[in-house]
Amino acid sequence: MSRDFIAPIQVVHLFVVDSDFHIEDSPSDNMELKVDVSYQDVHLWKNDNGAHASLKMCVSGSLVDRDGDAREKMHAGVTVSISVSAQIPKSSSDDEARHYLLSNAISMAYAHAKSYLMVVTGLSPMGALTLPAILPAELSADCDVPFQGE
Repeated sequence: MSRDFIAPIQVVHLFVVDSDFHIEDSPSDNMELKVDVSYQDVHLWKNDNGAHASLKMCVSGSLVDRDGDAREKMHAGVTVSISVSAQIPKSSSDDEARHYLLSNAISMAYAHAKSYLMVVTGLSPMGALTLPAILPAELSADCDVPFQGE
């Protein structure tokens, strides 16, 4: 096994900045999980010391009654703020650097949000909400925010 298993990216900050949770009085025996993931406030910048990215990620999970009226029986959401930095090779294009920084930031922010929601919902009568894995590269692919100089 290789000894270089630590990614060359550092988390500058990772915080929960907002959350909400609601559960109805009458849970259902036949629930369907709905998941929504989005991010905003993306900032990218480069300087001689490396490249940096920051964003806010919103993650929500809902349990919806598959029978009857398809009403939402439980909702839990969280917004996570993350900032990361990394040394990017000079030969890397802006697109490669953007993809690397955002994919990693999205992955780490989602993992934090997922854990947070598991803990919060685990205290409810519905039990812990376990969100599925995501493809961070797919989420970051459409971002075309330009790098700013620092």
